[in-house]
Amino acid sequence: MFLDPMTQTEVYSNPLGAVAPPLASTSVVYRYTKVQCPGVPVRYVKSVLDRDAKPVRQGGGQVEVMARRVSSTMVLPRPSAGIALGVLPRDHVGGLAAGSPVVYVNAVTGFWTDPVVFTPRFDSTRLGGVWVQVMATPVALEFTPGPGVPVVSCPGPGVRFYPASVQDLLRVPQHDCWYRYRSSSVNQPDQMVSATWTIRWRITWVGSGDTAGELPMMTTSTTERFAVIEAHTLTTR
Repeated sequence: MFLDPMTQTEVYSNPLGAVAPPLASTSVVYRYTKVQCPGVPVRYVKSVLDRDAKPVRQGGGQVEVMARRVSSTMVLPRPSAGIALGVLPRDHVGGLAAGSPVVYVNAVTGFWTDPVVFTPRFDSTRLGGVWVQVMATPVALEFTPGPGVPVVSCPGPGVRFYPASVQDLLRVPQHDCWYRYRSSSVNQPDQMVSATWTIRWRITWVGSGDTAGELPMMTTSTTERFAVIEAHTLTTR
């Protein structure tokens, strides 16, 4: 955190922990506004939203209705489809075009999303003397390898993984954001799989009248298509 000398506002490199107001007793509610300029790291500017907040309690009819309206209009970002894809060689035998994106059977296939996307989002509204602030917090990145295949979930944005050798393709990473295809996509439509990246967002709110609550989870998704091909030099135990 640093103090902006021009505006005398507190500026943060990330908004983590920026719950307003926190569950402990407080007298001020803050808003964290994302600021991004070309060539400058993302910053979050802290400003006062309400100076008369009180300790939080659950519930609150009108406030909860306002919270639901705010959450229904929040535009949450879709995950970027991070995956280490190869390129189909020209001498590959089959119906796929040379240059098609591919992963390999039995290889460790890491998945991830841009960490900038995997950050809390805030929105708020006020009607007369009633206010509410809604926070969407990403809690998991899910990877669906293809239709009918169990979802793989990890608690963060994943780790960028670009294998430099065959050994890297076989080595199990020290995190949960990876998958290993056990068969090729030759029997799939166009011989390609449709994989989906999904961020699960936990939706919470705080508002006037000492109220707080939680709303149903929200999700955003992105789909990517690629082929899964055999590479006979890759074996696993």
